[in-house]
Amino acid sequence: MLYANKNIYIMKHLLKLGSLLAVFLIVSACTEVEKGQYAIDTVAPGTISNYNVTNKEGKSVISYDLPADEDLLYVKATYKLNNGKDMEVKASAYVNELEVLGFGKAAEHDIKVTTVDRSGNESEPVIVKVTPLDNPIYKIFDEMQVASDFGGLSLKWKNETEEEITISVTTPNEYGEMVSAQNFYTKAVEGVGFVRGYSTETSETEGRRFAITITDHWGNQTDVKDETFYPIYEIQIPSDRFAKYVVPGYGDPGVYNSSKTPYEKLWNNSWGTNDDHYHSKVGQKWPFNFGMNLGHLVKLSRFKYYQRTGGSSWKYLFAHGNPKRFKVYGVPATSGGVILDITDPNNGWILLTEFTSTKPSGLPLQQTNSDDQAVGNNGEDVLIPIEAPAVQWIRIEVEETWGGVKDFIHMAELTFYGSLAEN
Repeated sequence: MLYANKNIYIMKHLLKLGSLLAVFLIVSACTEVEKGQYAIDTVAPGTISNYNVTNKEGKSVISYDLPADEDLLYVKATYKLNNGKDMEVKASAYVNELEVLGFGKAAEHDIKVTTVDRSGNESEPVIVKVTPLDNPIYKIFDEMQVASDFGGLSLKWKNETEEEITISVTTPNEYGEMVSAQNFYTKAVEGVGFVRGYSTETSETEGRRFAITITDHWGNQTDVKDETFYPIYEIQIPSDRFAKYVVPGYGDPGVYNSSKTPYEKLWNNSWGTNDDHYHSKVGQKWPFNFGMNLGHLVKLSRFKYYQRTGGSSWKYLFAHGNPKRFKVYGVPATSGGVILDITDPNNGWILLTEFTSTKPSGLPLQQTNSDDQAVGNNGEDVLIPIEAPAVQWIRIEVEETWGGVKDFIHMAELTFYGSLAEN
C-alpha cells in the first residue's frame, strides 16, 4: 500500500514538472519569434532619393539613398525590354544600388523604382530614366569573322564582357527551307566555331547559302548575315599508307601487348571493344610523344579521336590512360635539313592545334552516362585551323590523361579528314 502511494506521489510531481516545462517551451518559442519580427502595419515606406545612373552595354546601374524606414525589406525596379518583355529586379535593403539589364539597342527607358517593407507595403514609384549602351551582341556580330572552310564555315568572335550568347547558323534544306546547321552556346571571351558536313565535289565553285545571327539570354537579336560561302571539299584521308613514326629525341613508346594492342590499331577503322586500341608500354617519359606518317602530304581539316572505352563496361572511358589534353604538331617533310629532334629548341615541328577532351556529364572518374558513352561511340573532333600548312608527319604530345597516369597512354582510333595536297 505504501509502495502504491509513493508511486502516485511521484507521478503527480512528474505531471506538474511536465506542465511547467511545456509552458516554458511555449513562452520561449513565442519570445524567439517575436524578437525578429516587426509589427504588421499599413504604412508605406519612403522612396529612394538622390539616385544616380551609370549606363553600360545592355544594362544600367542605379545607385540611390535608402529611406530611413526600420522595416525596409527591399527595393524593386520594374521595366520593359526593347522586345516588350516585362522585367522585375529586386535589391536587398542592405545595398544601395541595383542593376537593370537585358536591353538591346541603345534607347531611353523608364524604370519604375519602389521600396517594399516587411509588411508588404509598397512606396510610391520613382521614375528613373536610363539610356543603356548597345547590347554587346551587336559589337560581337559586327566584328565576327566568318569564312569558307572545310565542309562549311569557320567563325571567330570576341565576347569581351562574357555575355551568354547563342550564335545560330542556318542553311537551306532540300526544299529550300532555312534549317539549323549549328548553334554555338558560349560566354567565353574568345571563341572559334566550325560548321561541317556541307562540302560536295562542286561546293567550292557553286557555293552554299548560310545565314548567321546572334541572340542573348534576354531574346535580343542582331541582324542576319545572309551570304553565299564556298565549303572546301573534305574527304576521309585513306589509311592504306599510314605508318608508325618514331619521334626523334623521344624514342619508341612501344606496345603493351604486341598481339592485342599494336600501334596499327590506331587506324584500323575499328573501335569499341576492350582490346581494340593501341596501348603503349608503361614507364614512358612525360609528356608522352608518338608519331604517324600519313603517307601523303595532307591539308588537314580535323581528325576524330576515339578513346579506349573498355567495351560494354565503359570502365576506361574518360579514365585511365586516355589522353585528356594534348598538342598536335606536323611537318611536311623529314628531309632537307629540317630538325626533328624534339629536345632541340630549334626543331622544325609546327604546332597545328591544341586540344582538351570534354566529358559531357562532368561526372567523377569511373562514372559515365549516356552522353559520355555517345562520345565513346562517335569520337571527338580535333579541329585544325584552315591556315595550318599541309603536313605528312604528325606528332602528338600528350600533356594529361583522364586517369592522371603519367607513364603510358592508350587510344582506340584516329581518323583524319581534309584534302590530299598531292597523290
